[in-house]
Amino acid sequence: MEMLEQRLAWIEPDHYERGSAVSVIERQKGGEGTATFTSPGNNQLLRFNLSEDNRLRLLKQRKVADGILLELEQDGHPARLHLVELKGNVTTGKWREIKEQLLGALHNAHALTGLLGLPMPEIVECHTCYTKDRISPQESAQPALFKPGVGVKLPPRQAQDWQQGYCELSSEFPRFRHHKHRRDERGDVVVAV
Repeated sequence: MEMLEQRLAWIEPDHYERGSAVSVIERQKGGEGTATFTSPGNNQLLRFNLSEDNRLRLLKQRKVADGILLELEQDGHPARLHLVELKGNVTTGKWREIKEQLLGALHNAHALTGLLGLPMPEIVECHTCYTKDRISPQESAQPALFKPGVGVKLPPRQAQDWQQGYCELSSEFPRFRHHKHRRDERGDVVVAV
């Protein structure tokens, strides 16, 4: 725990937040809002906000999700890593973009855990905080539009992972559990991890 404190001193304080509740903030028009995450029990959360301007520039993956949360046990050992993206409408195309951003956040998380002298957590979970789900038939005002016409060949199931609660970011990594969180009319949501 002492080494973590020393290493956190290397990072500008306005780039992270630590506590039992932390917030990931999106300021970009169309997706603006706040996702507040609360930790279970006595675990602490260590949040790093990311953006295309505020990322590790030496990494090739230029797109990054809005936040990385390290869930720390009482002894400072990382229990889980949470990758967080805030979006307005989620369409099939946006889902592909979200997965690219989550992958970029995962690459940044690997670098940050190394900088902090921490092992990479074995459990990685992805979170998308959205205002409108335009992928799932059950979320649509007109679910009949998702039904193919008679004689129409069905395309491969795009965004199947969105609907089934997992996400495949890359062949380099296993599937990760994916959580969908609907945001309120102000664009905010509270999530217990």
